[in-house]
Amino acid sequence: MTSTASERRAFAHKINRTVAAEVRKQVSRDYGSPQLSKKRGGAHHPLPLTEVVDPVDFEEYVSSHAPGVEPGPLRQLTEFPQDDLELLHLDKECTTLEPPLPEEEDSLDPRVRDALAVYTDDWLVIQRKYQRYSTTYTPHNSERQRERQKGLVKQTFELDEATAAERQDDQDDAAGGRLA
Repeated sequence: MTSTASERRAFAHKINRTVAAEVRKQVSRDYGSPQLSKKRGGAHHPLPLTEVVDPVDFEEYVSSHAPGVEPGPLRQLTEFPQDDLELLHLDKECTTLEPPLPEEEDSLDPRVRDALAVYTDDWLVIQRKYQRYSTTYTPHNSERQRERQKGLVKQTFELDEATAAERQDDQDDAAGGRLA
């Protein structure tokens, strides 16, 4: 009985047990190797992982492919009114006279500048004039959203009220000084 147990142990020691990490390394080495590309029948052309693909500009494509040229049932999808989109610039409310920004803004990392712009730049709102004629527009949902927004109360904090009162006093003093 002990001899069979020792044979099993000897046999078990001879089994090549590979760890999953080693298998992954081997596969990744083989995948990038020229021998594997020869096995696949093609030349080895590494695909750069950092190559950026520009998205298709829909409006440019539609304007270059006139709807009259392409007849068919989907022709109406390519026709859209030129005055549908309207851009509105809304001033962002700031509780201070000037937003607190670093003095050396040019020396900042571009990502930091973009993050600061989110908090300091004005709003750019895109309104669609003909959205109510769209198939995705439902008056029930928009009415429900308006009702929800009516219930929202603008949050004002004590600091904001104190700052607004000080600004009003400063404006009154400046106006009184100009009139006298």
